[in-house]
Amino acid sequence: MTRPEWWLTPVANDVLALCEHLAARPSNSNPDHIDDFIAPSGDDDLKRLIAIAEDQHFVRTEPKWADGGHSHDPVLITPSGLRHVETVHEHRDRRKERNWAGRQGLLLWAYDHAYDNPDLPINSPGRFLEADPPYNFWGHEFTENNVREATDYLIEAGLLELYGARLASGEPQNIQITRAGKDCVEQYAGSPIAYLNRSAAPPTPGNTQNFYGRFTGQNAQGQKISQTQNTGISAESLTTIFDGLRALLSQVDDPDDREDLTIAVADLERAARQDGPNLAEVVQRAGMVQRLATRVVGAELGATVGAATSGVLDVLGNIG
Repeated sequence: MTRPEWWLTPVANDVLALCEHLAARPSNSNPDHIDDFIAPSGDDDLKRLIAIAEDQHFVRTEPKWADGGHSHDPVLITPSGLRHVETVHEHRDRRKERNWAGRQGLLLWAYDHAYDNPDLPINSPGRFLEADPPYNFWGHEFTENNVREATDYLIEAGLLELYGARLASGEPQNIQITRAGKDCVEQYAGSPIAYLNRSAAPPTPGNTQNFYGRFTGQNAQGQKISQTQNTGISAESLTTIFDGLRALLSQVDDPDDREDLTIAVADLERAARQDGPNLAEVVQRAGMVQRLATRVVGAELGATVGAATSGVLDVLGNIG
């Protein structure tokens, strides 16, 4: 199963912790040996971890500053590494995003449980917190409150169901994934928002949908852009949507932000235009585009971009 972007592998979590450690040092502009760093996973092969982070362009080693008393070269965090830390911290601060991640994680876990134990319901949703490998939200553990919220939401949405009565406190005791929940995992990477916002098949091939919103870059103050999606001609509809997104990117002032968004949109378009596109991959890349847009310019633009990327999913949902 594809791991969600927010669910970091032990190595990714170690790399993030290394970047945070370097960013928090009194002077993060000078290379230094970092023997005081302890990886969250307990991996003590610091030389290997530095090499992984350097391959991702998050740190840079400086061999000329080395001395014989260390097994690794001094390291310096790069602008990309600092931006990585800032982006992760922004994600962690968004309660709404954490809630959605908790729901997705709990559903993925319930799916795995049903696959391994088809006739056995889950006894206590709180066991999700003990999952192995441990689920985490950008390196932070979920809480019991996250689990309670996610369980109630998924039951109400029809993606999980109660098995037996609730506890005296009103909390679910036994749950199991529904057929709809399995479809959500298999077709939409376990993202409830993508599954619940999926489009029904249109009544006619000429069904027309629109996305409409205000763009707020300096070159487009007050400008409104509207794109029309005709589900009968999917290739032309995709071209219209992506042309609109690229026009929007040209209005992002910061060159680094513009480059990040351009790459994310190109990845989304490449995934969407494959023969027999993987819808789960498209959903994941569409979410990346929307999150980047929200971070760069704000929630209003993020909503507009979200409507555009939903249009991509609508087109693909009507193929064949």
